[in-house]
Amino acid sequence: MTSRDTDEEHRASTPLELLFDLCFVVAVSRAAALLHHAIAAGDAGSAVVSYVLVFFAIWWAWMNFTWFSSAYDNDDVVYRLLTLVQITGVLILAAGVPRAFEHRDFDIVFVGYLVIRAGLVSLWLRAGRYDRALYPRLQRQFTESDPRIRLEFLERSGSFSHVEEPEAVFALVREFTGQ
Repeated sequence: MTSRDTDEEHRASTPLELLFDLCFVVAVSRAAALLHHAIAAGDAGSAVVSYVLVFFAIWWAWMNFTWFSSAYDNDDVVYRLLTLVQITGVLILAAGVPRAFEHRDFDIVFVGYLVIRAGLVSLWLRAGRYDRALYPRLQRQFTESDPRIRLEFLERSGSFSHVEEPEAVFALVREFTGQ
């Protein structure tokens, strides 16, 4: 999995990404419709709080996937399957929206959000494990700013080296701080 070519001017969305976006539209429209009905029924305060909480979960999940798909131009089977996992999470989240509005029960919304995040974290870990395209350029930029800086590759880690190889990370920190 490699990072997207930054010199590429325009990137068209894939049909799967458009389906992904459409599922988010369903979730937002569901929340907006319930907000409208609650305001019409005179329950604006509770409805606005529910809407803000639900909308933030929807928006944050969508934005994170957008960042990822803008940075990594990949369309292999694993990417597609993990995107389908996220779509499933969005639909679970959307199914929980009425319950969040009517009973202030966000359990289904939360489960949907967790499914979305599980798919996306898997994509980020995969990207961190295999993306080496940016490192030489970053290393040059860092060393130009301070010659003491060096770039270390932790080969058994993805994006969360401090979790996957804590001993190696702590050894580097101790070396850097002189302890």
